[in-house]
Amino acid sequence: MMTPVEQALVGAFLYEGISDFNESLPNHDFFEACGFGVIDGMAEICTYAEYIAYRCDEEFESSEHSFPGVFDYEVTAPFATWWARKTYADVHRNTPSQEECHVAIEELIDSFMGRTPKAPEEPVEPEMQIFIAGEEVEMCRQCGAHTEWHGITEEGYSIERCPKCGFTYLLDINTEESADV
Repeated sequence: MMTPVEQALVGAFLYEGISDFNESLPNHDFFEACGFGVIDGMAEICTYAEYIAYRCDEEFESSEHSFPGVFDYEVTAPFATWWARKTYADVHRNTPSQEECHVAIEELIDSFMGRTPKAPEEPVEPEMQIFIAGEEVEMCRQCGAHTEWHGITEEGYSIERCPKCGFTYLLDINTEESADV
C-alpha cells in the first residue's frame, strides 16, 4: 500500500509528464482538448499510480543499482507524456487501455534498466511520409481513411499511419511549418 507521500509524489510526476506534452500543444490545454477537466483527467491517469509504484519498487529491490526517486520519476513522467500523447492522438480522445498502459510502463522500466532500446520504431519509407506542423492528421490525405497513431520518433515527431494505403504522417507539434518528405 502506498503512503500518502508516495501517492502525492507519483501524482506530481504524472502531472509533470502531462504538462510536458501540454506545452507542445498549440493552445496548451490538453485537458480541455480531450473533453475532461484537470481533476477528471488526473483521476483517470492516477489509476496507474499504484501499479507504477509497485513495479518501480519491485525493480528497485531486485537491482544492484541505487537510484531511489530518480527511477520512479524516469518511469512515471514519461509514462504520463506517452498517455497524454496517445489520448490526444485518438480520434475520439479515448484513453489507452489498461493493457496498453501496463505494456508502456514495462517498456519504460526496461529502457531505464538498459534492457531494451527506448520506443522501438517501425521503419518509415521516406517517399511515404509527410511532415505536418501543429495539426492533427485524422484522415489520410491520400485515400481518406482514418489514420492510426504509431508512436513518437527519436526526433519527437508523432507518427500517424494510414492502415488502408500505408501512407505515413510525421507530426511536428513544436513548429508552425510543414514540409513534404
